[in-house]
Amino acid sequence: MYSILSHATSRIGLGQTTLLVAASFVFGATSILSQSPAGQARTQAPPAREAPTEAAVQREMQKGKRLADYKNSFEAAPTVKVDLTPSLYKNSIILFDGENHTVVPLGAVLSLPANLRGHILEKPEGAFLFWPSFLEKNKKWVGSWEVSMAVARGEAEMPKATVEQLANDSRVLVAVFKGGPITILEAVPDKTNKSAGAKE
Repeated sequence: MYSILSHATSRIGLGQTTLLVAASFVFGATSILSQSPAGQARTQAPPAREAPTEAAVQREMQKGKRLADYKNSFEAAPTVKVDLTPSLYKNSIILFDGENHTVVPLGAVLSLPANLRGHILEKPEGAFLFWPSFLEKNKKWVGSWEVSMAVARGEAEMPKATVEQLANDSRVLVAVFKGGPITILEAVPDKTNKSAGAKE
């Protein structure tokens, strides 16, 4: 910078002031900019690439194997039969009135007259109705009998009077607890009473 200013000062004395001073500063600024990082970055920019055409993409796709080419490589899956019967029907008794059906748990039917056995189905038919609606619609041949939880669990036996009453009823009778069908487990004999009677 000192040499540039000295050179400019000497030229000023010779009467060429403005032109040579300006030329000296322009030349110095140009040389500095050509050595700056920004200038180098512009000169090192990568060349632009052309986007692939649709035809070129399709040609590349055709080179690879399609799913049909692997068809012979796969083995046929074994045929498996699936039981589509819901578990609800597997563990229940199906009652049918000719149009609709409902389900009650196994062991819930207390009485089934011979002339009404046709209302018991192995597979569901017709529309499904929940127990309260089915009972209300078929009161003539279906009835409910409220039992205690002790009887349902097999912890207590039904009174003999109740058993006789059930036997004389002409309807299909279903055991219920608080209105809902329930399974009746077989009562376990009281071994204490039997052993006491044998001693006597």
